[in-house]
Amino acid sequence: METISLMLALFLLTQSAIYGADIGQWEVFETSYTTTKQYANPFTDLEDNVVFQHGDQQWIVPAFWAGGDKWTVRFAPPVVGQYQYRVACTDKSNPDMNGGEQSLRATPYQASDPLLKHGFLQVSADHRHFEHADGTAFFWLGDTWWKGLTKRIPFEDFQQLAADRKAKGFTVVQIVAGPYPDEPPFDPRWANEGGMPYEKDYVRVNPK
Repeated sequence: METISLMLALFLLTQSAIYGADIGQWEVFETSYTTTKQYANPFTDLEDNVVFQHGDQQWIVPAFWAGGDKWTVRFAPPVVGQYQYRVACTDKSNPDMNGGEQSLRATPYQASDPLLKHGFLQVSADHRHFEHADGTAFFWLGDTWWKGLTKRIPFEDFQQLAADRKAKGFTVVQIVAGPYPDEPPFDPRWANEGGMPYEKDYVRVNPK
């Protein structure tokens, strides 16, 4: 079984796309949009979702504030076919954040990534193991890299750790995104290249 480097791709990589784009089933579609309206704290002032529609099926996917006036959404289409999507925000007075319907077409997956060609992970019908959407069994073997997103693990060490786990047959990595139980609030070691993940008193996130 292909291993950890492929699972890491699910966590760390996205594929850029444009409006009216084609993308493979189960691959990550990403699109961004901007607003001219200013918010004192976009992290808490509003909730922004993107509604993806495929026939009678609908998925409401939270968008995230990407810094400045930019918002981004990521969606991996679970079925092949034509989708329509639109923005739906709690601030109904902002036309930039509501409507704007666009199209997306999901085509059959053609590449060789074993984590994608068999479909999303799910619990088997007998509730005894994990499997992909097409029934292919998946063995969950991993450990938790508590500091995987901070400067406590430099990128070179991150690469070395990934190679080590791949060689040992691990299939997943679990990474904690949030405060760590062995450190006080706003310990300097929380930071990475973009700084601290939160501003003082957790009032705002730091998109960098």
